[in-house]
Amino acid sequence: MRTRWGSATITDTDDWWPNLRDLNRELQRLEVQPVDCKPFVTASALPVPTGALGALAESGDSQTVIYTFEDSAAAAEYVDSERLGVERCEEHTVIRDLGEDEARAETTLTELQVRTGAEDGLAVGRLMDASDATQRDLTVLLRQGPHTVLAAEQEDPDAEQEEAIAELEARAAEILSAVAGEEIVAPEPEPEPEEESEDEPEGDSEGDSESEDDEEPEEETD
Repeated sequence: MRTRWGSATITDTDDWWPNLRDLNRELQRLEVQPVDCKPFVTASALPVPTGALGALAESGDSQTVIYTFEDSAAAAEYVDSERLGVERCEEHTVIRDLGEDEARAETTLTELQVRTGAEDGLAVGRLMDASDATQRDLTVLLRQGPHTVLAAEQEDPDAEQEEAIAELEARAAEILSAVAGEEIVAPEPEPEPEEESEDEPEGDSEGDSESEDDEEPEEETD
């Protein structure tokens, strides 16, 4: 990551660990609606999933994170839990008590399509509407064996979303290839089906052929 983003701010598990317990305590004080979404929301807010080691590169509005789990099963379970959380908590609200006031943020999550050569992939669009700001961002999460890489950045409203997802996938795949020790290349998009021409020549209708067969022969005269 330092080779790829030398100017980025890079932190890892050693930096996060001393403050992880305090952060988790603060997250547990949040109110989440629906209540069933609180485990997903709080787990996603932690800098590293349970049972993983991580490294994060931040540059402006862009983030790239590596998570390495004990084995492939644990990494696959993490990706599955993220996908399930996006599905079940498509719309949720987070409320933080500020004493005499409160901070409220409404979030909408949308799973998006992503083409990848990795063993597993998940793309998510997030719209977060708070009292003082609205934020849109895109995230691509790829997994290969016990390794996962997450690439995220704020969404440009003037850019094509499909192209932005492809760029995030390529960024995540580059790092994942280096970590996993094998090249990960996204498959080429399938060609669009050709439209049938509307100017095809029309054959003789069945009715015309039948009418010709039904014509009576002329009578012979002496």
